[in-house]
Amino acid sequence: MRSGARIQIFAAIVAILALAASGGLSASLSAAAGRAQLGYADRAEVGDPPEVAVAIALGAFRGIFVNMLWLRANKMKEQGKFYESIELARTITRLQPRFPRVWVFQAWNMAYNISVSTKTPEERWLWVKSGIDLLRKEGIPKNPHDTLLHKELAWIFNHKIQGYADDANQYYKRRVAEEWTYALGRPPPRAATAEQTKEAYIYWLSRMVDAPDTLEAAIQREPKVAVLVQRLRDEAKLPLNIELLRAFELHMAMRESWAAREGLISLSAEHQNRALIELLSDESLLPAWPVLLTHVRKRLVLDEFRMEPARMLRYTRKYGPLDWRHPSTHALYWALRGVEEGMDRLNTQDFDLINTDRFVLHAVQELARWGDLEFDPLTESYSALPNLDFFPVYAQILRELEDRAEHAESRLRIFTTYGSGYENFMRDAVRYLYRSGDIAQAQKYFEELRNWPGLNLNDTPKLLEDFSKPLAQFVQDEVRGRIDSPQVAIQEIDGAIQNAMLRGLMRNDQRFFQGNIDYARWVHGEYMKEQLRRTQAGGDMERMELFPRSFEDAAAQSLVGLLVRGRLTLDQAALVYRRAPIWLQQPAFDPLREQMVVAGGIPEEMFARWFPEPANMAAFRENQRLLKETDDRARKADLEIERR
Repeated sequence: MRSGARIQIFAAIVAILALAASGGLSASLSAAAGRAQLGYADRAEVGDPPEVAVAIALGAFRGIFVNMLWLRANKMKEQGKFYESIELARTITRLQPRFPRVWVFQAWNMAYNISVSTKTPEERWLWVKSGIDLLRKEGIPKNPHDTLLHKELAWIFNHKIQGYADDANQYYKRRVAEEWTYALGRPPPRAATAEQTKEAYIYWLSRMVDAPDTLEAAIQREPKVAVLVQRLRDEAKLPLNIELLRAFELHMAMRESWAAREGLISLSAEHQNRALIELLSDESLLPAWPVLLTHVRKRLVLDEFRMEPARMLRYTRKYGPLDWRHPSTHALYWALRGVEEGMDRLNTQDFDLINTDRFVLHAVQELARWGDLEFDPLTESYSALPNLDFFPVYAQILRELEDRAEHAESRLRIFTTYGSGYENFMRDAVRYLYRSGDIAQAQKYFEELRNWPGLNLNDTPKLLEDFSKPLAQFVQDEVRGRIDSPQVAIQEIDGAIQNAMLRGLMRNDQRFFQGNIDYARWVHGEYMKEQLRRTQAGGDMERMELFPRSFEDAAAQSLVGLLVRGRLTLDQAALVYRRAPIWLQQPAFDPLREQMVVAGGIPEEMFARWFPEPANMAAFRENQRLLKETDDRARKADLEIERR
């Protein structure tokens, strides 16, 4: 037999074996693809661009065609043709819905590129939300186990909305808070302890988790739901969606507002619904309301936000009282979900999981720094303060993530990014707790920090010096080393005073109020002593006096700024003012009246109702006049000495 014939026979045998193997594998591959919902579009639908029909007709050459579209979409993005590139990206997602990068590309275009090219916060929010919805409603459902898509969605929540890079970020924060105030209702108030607060949140979410999945099931549980639904549709003209929840929550907010009870604020005409008020007052329907509302909330979370109530509850049990009005709570949810779902995929790249793990840490860090949220849907006032409940959660999560990232960043190194992040976070936590007057907790965290085995050892002498100090000395040195800068001193003083007002006075927590005031008074005294020492010799004593020498005047200045900047509603501002001690009310009253009545145009009678004049103001004003005269004489004497 010739050699050529032998080669042909051998090639034929190889071809037959290859065909047999492919036939055996095709069934299992098809089954696996079906289970994972992997596949291409195989028919064009009405409204699809011509490229879809062309690509389907190309069959096996579809990949080459998609690559060409991808290159063209990238080129258009680089040229600033964002709308055109979005249309191409949509075509690619139609052809290859299991291609995660194109979903990321399209969502990023909407949330970042197109949003900043618009003129108003409302337009920007429309595009940011479109990017979120694209991933939440389309990209992730089509790629449920892809970690990258979850990470990108978490990034938009934590960076675009919770961060401060976009100058419309405050508008975004209010929209998220408003949406979720309507969706879930106002969360439970804080309890005496973190554990009690968490239990209240668990009970609050459990009601939604256990709610009926369908309207029929809701009616079966409580027959009066059928009557309520019919009357809502016929009389109140409210559908069973977020419109009903919005109307209900606004009515409840009006009922709880003392300013509304006194007739000082009211709902706009478009939000007034007398039929709804009558239905809420109908005692025969009282058993139906909680059943219907929890059902509508559950359907909204499942259908509109594509989130899982049971998973939300599980994360609350594990991590604490998650406030779903906060953007970082959503960043935490999607990052955690991405890691959990991605671990089921054998081909998930390790760095995707590690990077998404870090987003979990960043989200918890933001919740610790700004997770104590106050939002009023009537006036859209929004304020965020540190949330002590998430301080221990950060350490808990970091230890979990360290174990998973051991192969990428060994703990045997003398410096790790996890170690650095933990140390910086705990230093801030110790300082904040001490400032708040919670000395016992500050001491506990200080002990945990200096005994933590994962501390970086690249600067051991400084570490030993810092952690050998008593707690009070450690905090004082931490602050003293930074208040040489007037900007840092102002931030520490103003931050402590505003914390005292917002959390201490608004919530009537006198210990918290006094702890922050004492801390602010100490920082003020240290700064003034340091600046006086530095500038006396140079004859420039006033150059660095960026706030009053008297702490009472500095605190009053901060209080007035808080009350007139629009951060609080008028009723909240009045509440803070009325709860302030007399030593703070007196120096604040005249500047506050100047800002609100003279400059702000508020009628004198209204101002007097909201902000009554403190007692003994005549004597206070006379004392201030005498002090000013004495101070002026002292300054003139100093100038005479300098001239000589």
